[in-house]
Amino acid sequence: MENRLLQIFYCLILFFLVLSVSVFAQQINLNGDFEETSPGAKLDKDIAGWTLIVGGAARATFAIEDTAVYSGNRALLVKVTGVDVNPWDIQAVNEPFKVKPNTTYTYSIWVKADVYGPIVDFTVGDFSYNEWGKASQVAMTTKWRQISFNFTTPANSPDSGRAPIHFAEPSNAAIGTVNYFIDNLKIVPKTTDVKEEQIPNSFNLGQNYPNPFNPETTIEFSIPERSNARLVLINTLGQIVKEITNGSYAAGKHQIKLNAYDLSSGIYFYKLEAGNFVSVKKLILMK
Repeated sequence: MENRLLQIFYCLILFFLVLSVSVFAQQINLNGDFEETSPGAKLDKDIAGWTLIVGGAARATFAIEDTAVYSGNRALLVKVTGVDVNPWDIQAVNEPFKVKPNTTYTYSIWVKADVYGPIVDFTVGDFSYNEWGKASQVAMTTKWRQISFNFTTPANSPDSGRAPIHFAEPSNAAIGTVNYFIDNLKIVPKTTDVKEEQIPNSFNLGQNYPNPFNPETTIEFSIPERSNARLVLINTLGQIVKEITNGSYAAGKHQIKLNAYDLSSGIYFYKLEAGNFVSVKKLILMK
């Protein structure tokens, strides 16, 4: 009986080792988690699998961080102290990696900043600067967030690619100094199971849940770009009885709690205004 248990135990170990090697082999980019690099300030090609670029009048420094990380023991810290008119002036480029023509891949990365709102562009393409895919004008938040998208290489694509991250968006000048944290960049064939958090393609206001409710309900809305969002509660006379939220939100899905403990039972409407988007939905408070 004991020998049989040992055989099962060793078989399980072998299975998980083979599975780990298989999953790792599917990742085509190098050192996306920065685990192969020691902490400290970095320049140019100091980080294996990466090229660090600062040009024009832009000002930035790069370092490997070992405290503010998403996973593992390392992350890339990009400290931007000044930007110019060219968003390409500050880049961290993961390169090179091998690709196959006419093949779909998934790009996935975890990011955050120490302030809310600066814009970053994430791109993938070849060494002739032809883009295969991108997530552009992504507004950073102060919590770790996954950015993910799919891209397909052209039928006549070269066999190697690069993945630049652009930090020098001119509009960021108004924000001042920003610390960006980058971790766990993975580029894998589309068949690999990677949980994606896609940026919405359009504005949307969802139906609250639960509905009817008492006294608390959740309202979800999506915005494709950083926008000021105002959500208000309106009675049947068209009067605003509660401002639920009013502030700047990054691109993505957001959930807001509405507590109507101070309102009477009845039919109400909630209205979202974000950019040029306006949407109204009905809800029922039943006490």
